[in-house]
Amino acid sequence: MDYVPSIFIGSSSEGLEVAEAIKQSFADFDEVDIWTEGVFGLNQAYLESLLRAANLYDFAILCLTADDLVKSRGKTQKAPRDNLVFELGLFMGRMGVNRAFIVCEESIKLLSDFQGIAVSTFQRPHEGALSDVVQAACQGIRKSMESALQKSEPGFLPSTALAIGYFENFISKIYEALVSRQEFFIEAPSSNIADTSGQSGEPVVYDTFSLNIIIPRSLDDLEQNNLRWIVRDLKQIVLKTGFRRFPFYVTSHMETEDPDGAGKRKLVLFDIPTTLLASRKVIQMLIGVSAIGDDLSTAKLEQREILNFEKTLRYKLKGYRNIEILRLEGPLILG
Repeated sequence: MDYVPSIFIGSSSEGLEVAEAIKQSFADFDEVDIWTEGVFGLNQAYLESLLRAANLYDFAILCLTADDLVKSRGKTQKAPRDNLVFELGLFMGRMGVNRAFIVCEESIKLLSDFQGIAVSTFQRPHEGALSDVVQAACQGIRKSMESALQKSEPGFLPSTALAIGYFENFISKIYEALVSRQEFFIEAPSSNIADTSGQSGEPVVYDTFSLNIIIPRSLDDLEQNNLRWIVRDLKQIVLKTGFRRFPFYVTSHMETEDPDGAGKRKLVLFDIPTTLLASRKVIQMLIGVSAIGDDLSTAKLEQREILNFEKTLRYKLKGYRNIEILRLEGPLILG
């Protein structure tokens, strides 16, 4: 699952030279857009376009340059354009302070609210290229971006909360039941993959287990028809716990831990977190889908949600044995 992070760069018209130098500093990123490069739609209000950008991009860099003069408490100072300060607040509020950054000209006056926030500064050179000093200012931002990409963070979209709920209400309870050897039954094939009514077959006896959580390639994999195809070669099993009954998929036979079949009996379980489909509903409510461009934006946000869900889940599963997170490659023909 290859996800390419994206950067939005905002500036004033007078600060475009700085914005272009910042873009050059992140030339190794596949998607870096300055505000003049089609970010603002012809038929969209300015604020609507900004909110859309705050949803679609992974990072924002706002260039604050000395464009205006302000007089405060009898002192005249250079200051950035008011709309840039507004945009900075918008992106920080939507993305978080770890994903919205400031590149600031040293000579300008900043709001007191920015005290304690790391700000990358530059000074326009009397000689030499502006890109050199801007690139130096961007080095700290690059390190912060690399750190942010390794972490799962609560955001406007629900993947973090979904992963925590999936772990707390499903995986942790299942793990406890598996360790304590609670009772299993193989269910008869059902046309409804979520059907857990009744019990059939003999109880499953096992010595050890493996729980595999399958991360989808896209949210399309979680739609019912596609999911049926993916698990068509597996059997369904129901774990009866004191909390409730849980459906799982298992391979067509019990594995053994040595080639002679005399070792421990290993139960191999699979689950695909269909709870992630909630992200699709939220994304569709957020941006709508009325054109090809919207479809592409939806796919990008869905991939971000899948990646963030996986990162959150990996963090929650630290220290858990016999649980593995796998990425879906095709139908689960693992038996």
